[in-house]
Amino acid sequence: MPGQATPQNNFAAIMNVPVLNTGGWILTDGVSNFAGVLTLTNVVEFNGVPFDPPGTGNTIFTVENIVVDPNSEPPGFQFHEELAVTGDTAVFIGNQDQLVAVNAVPEPVASVLAGLGFVAVFLRRRRVSMR
Repeated sequence: MPGQATPQNNFAAIMNVPVLNTGGWILTDGVSNFAGVLTLTNVVEFNGVPFDPPGTGNTIFTVENIVVDPNSEPPGFQFHEELAVTGDTAVFIGNQDQLVAVNAVPEPVASVLAGLGFVAVFLRRRRVSMR
């Protein structure tokens, strides 16, 4: 809204295994990119992301460049990524937990690039967090 500060939210991409890479994580809404920080061995956070809810409809965000080690898990292991959002705007996430890869055969030296695409519907309430 004109004259008011743009609401800010914090996004956390939570992997079910440790993250290998030490940077380069991106949250994008298709227009703007936001850099992430590793806060736990399996959590990449994107803090203070300015977002003015559209009122109605959906906004699609994508998390990119999270690398995990497929060799650390057996064949058939499912790599999941969960999203948590906290901040100024209440959020409903239609696909909060996503399967991003399945170990078929262990590779000698490889990594799985996990990317999360999710739809966030922003509601006009204040200070509600979804987990």
